[in-house]
Amino acid sequence: MSVVVIIPVYNRAGLIFDAINSVVNQTKLPDEIILVDDGSTDGFSQEFSAWEEKNLSTGCPITFIQQPNQGAAIARNTGIKTSPGADWYAFLDSDDLWPPDFLERCLALISHSRHIKAATVDREESSSRHKTTRLVDMSKLVRDPQAWMFQHGAALLSGTLLKGDAVRELNGFPEGEPFYTGQDLFFLLRVANSGEWVHVPGAPYNYRSDLGFPQLHEAFSDSRHRWANIFEQFYKEIGETDSARESLFRKLLAKRWREAGDQHRLSGRKTLSLEAYRRSNKYHRNVRAVLGAIRLKFQRVDNA
Repeated sequence: MSVVVIIPVYNRAGLIFDAINSVVNQTKLPDEIILVDDGSTDGFSQEFSAWEEKNLSTGCPITFIQQPNQGAAIARNTGIKTSPGADWYAFLDSDDLWPPDFLERCLALISHSRHIKAATVDREESSSRHKTTRLVDMSKLVRDPQAWMFQHGAALLSGTLLKGDAVRELNGFPEGEPFYTGQDLFFLLRVANSGEWVHVPGAPYNYRSDLGFPQLHEAFSDSRHRWANIFEQFYKEIGETDSARESLFRKLLAKRWREAGDQHRLSGRKTLSLEAYRRSNKYHRNVRAVLGAIRLKFQRVDNA
C-alpha cells in the first residue's frame, strides 16, 4: 500500500522541521512526502534546502513545491495532484507531530478491511502558553463521525490516514470562499459518508497551539459564523436522515449559530448577530439565543 504524506506550510520556518522530522523518523516510512510551500515569506525555502542537505539519508523521498499563497486547501490539493495515485494520504499540519509508530499502527489496522476509508489515532492537545496538555480519546469519534464533528470540530486531520479513492472521489478539499477556514471540516464530514472510519489505539499525535504562530481561524473575527455556515451547508447537502440524527443535527446547528451570534454581538456587529440568532432559533428554539437577541436591544454599535 502506497502512502503519501502532504504537509502544507506558510511562514512556519521556525516550526515545520519538527513536523517533518516526526515523519522521517517513522518506524514505517511513507513512500513520499510532499511539502507544499504556500508562498512563505520567512526564508523557509532556504532553510529547507539546508535541512535537506543534512538529511539526505532519511530513506524517504521529499518533493518540495513552491506556489503563490492560496490557502491550505489549495496547497493540500496541489499535493494530491502531484501524487494522484496514492493508496492512502496523510495530511500533517506544520505545527503538529506524529508519534514514531503512527503509520505502522494505522497500516496494520486498515489492512484487515478494504471498506475502511479513514483511520484516526488519539489526540494530545498541548498549549505552550498555558503549559497544559489534554488527551482526547478519539474512539468516540468512530461511533458517529459526523455527529462528533458537529459537536467538537475537525481538529483531527493531522492524526488521520485517508483512503486515496475517498479523497479522489471528493476531488480533494473544497476551495475558495467560504472555505478559507473550515475546508478540512467540510472535507472530513464528506469522507464520513464514504465508508468505515476506525480508531487506532496507542500513542496520540500531538496537536500543538500557542507556539507564537497564529492559528488560521484566529485571522477571522467571525470564525464561529464561518464554522456554522459550513455545518449548515453540509446539513443541507446530506438531506433527509433518520429522525434521531435529524433532531441531533438541528440542535447542534442551533448551538453553532448561537455561538456565532454571541461572537458577533461581543464584536459590535448587531445586524449579523441578530441574523445568527434567528438562524439558531430556526433549527431549535433555545433560551440563550433569545436572551442574546434581547441584549442587542441595549447595544447601539453596529460594525456589520
